[in-house]
Amino acid sequence: MLGKAALCGTLILCLVAGGCANRGYVEFQAYSASFDLQYQQADKVLERLAIAERKNYRTAFPNDLMKFDPRRAAYYIDTIEPPLTASIRQSLLTIQSYNVALLSLANGESADAYVAKIATTISDATAAIAAAQIAFSGQVQTKAAEALVASVGRQLAFALPGLRTAARLRGQQAFRILLRETQPSMEKALVLLADNTPALYETLALAKGKTSGRPGDPYTSDDLRGLEAEQAELAGWVLTLEATRRSLNAAANAAATRNDVDITVLAANASDMKVLAEQLKAARLSRGIK
Repeated sequence: MLGKAALCGTLILCLVAGGCANRGYVEFQAYSASFDLQYQQADKVLERLAIAERKNYRTAFPNDLMKFDPRRAAYYIDTIEPPLTASIRQSLLTIQSYNVALLSLANGESADAYVAKIATTISDATAAIAAAQIAFSGQVQTKAAEALVASVGRQLAFALPGLRTAARLRGQQAFRILLRETQPSMEKALVLLADNTPALYETLALAKGKTSGRPGDPYTSDDLRGLEAEQAELAGWVLTLEATRRSLNAAANAAATRNDVDITVLAANASDMKVLAEQLKAARLSRGIK
């Protein structure tokens, strides 16, 4: 998917050279490509968070083979993401659906199907939060992470009324109006994800304890190296979230003005994002992680 940044640069040149670039559309394509690159880094974090969440749950609630709780079904199967992790992923997928919906509007297509998908993903994230609350009642780290997902979900829900209205329309004007109206909520969601990574890190760190995973347990040298790796992955996610936020703002600003597309700035942003993704990959390989 790293080719998306290069593809975006090509699209910019083609659209501008052809005289058919519309305000904000090309910039939003660049933002969408940045978001997809960010999602690749988020996926690495969520893989680790799922392992930590499941370990913390099993430490807090040792499995009783004489009982079965259907509300905690996601914790019984290792190949299924546990609720907290699943809810964060659903939040990211909601933003991704929002991106596709806006691009469909700008292309003159109907966004009805995407609006329905966005509403569904918000609902799924809310259900996952509820499941996490059942499983993790009382743990400070998990409560903080739950609050993060709830806050992101609220921001995404704020965008739904405008999206439903714009879905009845088509074309560049609907795209620009919706981008202008929903950009603050989308930006806030990205900021919340970055600002609340300390809560996610506490969940990751809690699972690194030598024996039970409880705070205060001693950490081995392997544990400490593992914590460094967790910090590096979260740091990479924060950096890609910030780059994505800047791309979103560039798109909203372009849609709100009559200024011509600044090809140099767009190309630089796309290049920076691609370089950052490559650097994160190299750092991961240096730690022996694919």
